[in-house]
Amino acid sequence: MAISLYYANQLILGGTEGYITGFIPHDFNSLKKCTLLFNPEDTNPALALTINISAGAVGELCTIKNSVLNDVAISVVQHQVFEVDITAFIAALVPSNIEANDYFGVQITNLGTDIYSMGMNLVYKSSNVQNGIVHEIEKFYHAPELIEGGN
Repeated sequence: MAISLYYANQLILGGTEGYITGFIPHDFNSLKKCTLLFNPEDTNPALALTINISAGAVGELCTIKNSVLNDVAISVVQHQVFEVDITAFIAALVPSNIEANDYFGVQITNLGTDIYSMGMNLVYKSSNVQNGIVHEIEKFYHAPELIEGGN
């Protein structure tokens, strides 16, 4: 059993897709860092992933803010957690960046070794300034849990 099965995870078999969804907090001001976290089932010197991101607020088409990062090749070691930094990718969403109160979806297409998606870590600067201090907030979005034998 993989170490990551003890966490909320989604198994993304080679050749299949996994998803992470969430809500950008109301106090979001600007993006600091965003990473996807995974745990691979096997060592692979060139794991290939394709990542799609779509975002939008209520009443807004989610196709207005979307982008695709094609075939990211990453060297991974069995059961060693790795991260994919998608900060620049999210900041380049066309025509505008993500904003407070956006709902988002991340689709990860795994073109190689089976991996467990652990989730997404978002670090942002808050619009809630207290005593002249801009706070940096970190929020982790869990990948959906592995579901087996559903009806």
